[in-house]
Amino acid sequence: MGKAYFGFTDEELKQLDKFVRDHTVDRFGPVRSVRAERDFGLVLEIAFEGLQRSSRHKSGVAMRFPRVSRIRWDKPAREANTLDDVMDLLDAIESGGGASPSRAGDRPRRAAPARRQDEKRAASQ
Repeated sequence: MGKAYFGFTDEELKQLDKFVRDHTVDRFGPVRSVRAERDFGLVLEIAFEGLQRSSRHKSGVAMRFPRVSRIRWDKPAREANTLDDVMDLLDAIESGGGASPSRAGDRPRRAAPARRQDEKRAASQ
């Protein structure tokens, strides 16, 4: 869906770097696709100010001011929200009955693949 950045500590950056390197399944230039299965994957909690449809992003949606709020080492991938969840939230927002982005974390979570932009920054989809 886009890129989200965060001021990771040196230790967090080392952990992320090791995880991504150890579980890379494909590379697209500096972008890495990381192994993600129902019971395995990297879960990042992303905060954002808003959502909008986008023809520029492959996902069809763009987040306004996305940022990694924390790394969720404690959560399995099956508990992560999917792109379908995000599109449902966007539909609800556009129809005037949507939750604010801060309430998105209250929704049930399902598996979603994790991606990394480069060795220095993590990206989610």
